[in-house]
Amino acid sequence: ARLGGDEFAMMIGTPDAEAVAITAARNILETLRYPFIMNRTAIELSASIGIAVRSTVLDRPVDLLRWADIAMYQAKSIGKHCFVQFESARYPEDAARPEWERALRQAIATDELTLDYQPIVDLTTGEIVAHEALARWRHPRFGLVPPEAFIPFADEIGLAGAVTGWVLRRACADALGWPTQGAGNPPTVVVNLSSRQLADPDTSDTLAQILETTGLAPSRLVLDIPEQALMHHATAIRDRIHQLAELGVRIAIDNFGRGYTSLSCLRSCGIDAIKIDRSFISSLPDDPDSATIVRAIIGLAQPFGVRTIAVGVETEAQARWLRELGCDQAQGFAFGEPARFRDISRPRP
Repeated sequence: ARLGGDEFAMMIGTPDAEAVAITAARNILETLRYPFIMNRTAIELSASIGIAVRSTVLDRPVDLLRWADIAMYQAKSIGKHCFVQFESARYPEDAARPEWERALRQAIATDELTLDYQPIVDLTTGEIVAHEALARWRHPRFGLVPPEAFIPFADEIGLAGAVTGWVLRRACADALGWPTQGAGNPPTVVVNLSSRQLADPDTSDTLAQILETTGLAPSRLVLDIPEQALMHHATAIRDRIHQLAELGVRIAIDNFGRGYTSLSCLRSCGIDAIKIDRSFISSLPDDPDSATIVRAIIGLAQPFGVRTIAVGVETEAQARWLRELGCDQAQGFAFGEPARFRDISRPRP
């Protein structure tokens, strides 16, 4: 199954799953050793493969996928075109959770966390209008730990607020160093908030303090909130959204289309943008069902003055289709992979 972008997953349910997975990984790498010929052009590909095997520690599918992802990032850090099998003993779980927690606390304190930024572009002008902050944990022993692995754990043990605070401080400070674009406006910075962080009554005060300390104009910060957050404790969440909006920051609904956000929320919550879920974008423009849904979402947002952002755009054909339909902005590999701050802070030649 395709997970999005250039990532794929394979679930093996046989008793000898470990051996089958290793054999499959070797076969994939062997196949990719040879270039593919397309339109008389030789195209060379490589793969980084992570393997996780079910055990007493790793029993749930979501855990298997998470740790296979970690192993894949380790394969990338080794040098690509190889596979790494996840070793549960290296990653603290039940009895060793305190060690994992101490490591994460230390990461926050000693800047083992880093941020990569993925550009968001204006589909009309082609200019970069924002960068989304993506947290990474570069652990000296575990290697590169993706956010899918450590953010849920941070949420479980009550460290999500500390991680988000670190991300907000670093992202706001980094944004001050970004070059101005063609229209004369520097890009905004986008930071994700979880449902639990939205429900935290201290979030607004923490954010106000960070904005004051860093000196970033509130209008240059966009907070991505998950659509499902609006479906639970709706009144409290909407009150928090209003508090955040009163600070002057912008609010975007992430993964739009998965849940059931009401029209009244778009009107009354001060939503600035909706990000169309990548599951609807990946099959465009050929899949008629996805095309109908995306067309409806854009048509829904326009009367309310809400910007639409397509997530996971990978081809020029998708970008062109979205542009013609009136979608405002987009992000995805078609416009650039996540990059370090030093790479986007240099003015364009």
